[in-house]
Amino acid sequence: MAHELPSGLARIQLAAIGSLSAVFEQEGIDHWLFGGWAVDFCVGHVTRAHDDIDFVVWRQDHAVIDARLTASGWQHAAVENDVIGAGYRSDGVLVELTLVVADESGAVLLPLPDGPFVWSSEPFAGERRELAGVGSTTIPFSLLKGGKSTARDDPMDAAFMESPAGAPICAVSVAMAALPQCCTGHCDHACAQAVVVAGTGVRNCD
Repeated sequence: MAHELPSGLARIQLAAIGSLSAVFEQEGIDHWLFGGWAVDFCVGHVTRAHDDIDFVVWRQDHAVIDARLTASGWQHAAVENDVIGAGYRSDGVLVELTLVVADESGAVLLPLPDGPFVWSSEPFAGERRELAGVGSTTIPFSLLKGGKSTARDDPMDAAFMESPAGAPICAVSVAMAALPQCCTGHCDHACAQAVVVAGTGVRNCD
């Protein structure tokens, strides 16, 4: 099925993904697109409007990233938790970074104030993908090893279900399997902290 090329804000956001990915690559910085835009890269077309762009990067690389982005005109934007996140805005585009660390085994951790949360027990491999001529690296498929058996009223679910037969589907809804879920009507502290970094998939109980 043919899909229209992105237009409006989506086109600007897609260009930003390309330019940011190029900066990261020039600096030798590991990076992984996730959230709604990563879904779109996986299915090969824009599935819905997006409020922001989400990347995962190593916390140790944040200083270099900050210097490059601010030198390019990006302005700092507020985030809910600046221990594990950083935000930047330019030309109406909001980019949010999730800052992660690794332990001795290579596991990827969220350095939460109350103690690290294991996001992935294995290093992020990442998967290089392309959308409308723009390339980036997405969160690896293995993060969704728990799977999703049924579609709900969610554009992301619909995108997965409507993918062409045989098309690769990657694991970009990090929260679906890897982050704590709010299922009892209230969130404990660890879950509330984790919700901050989930671009899609996890929603606060409030």
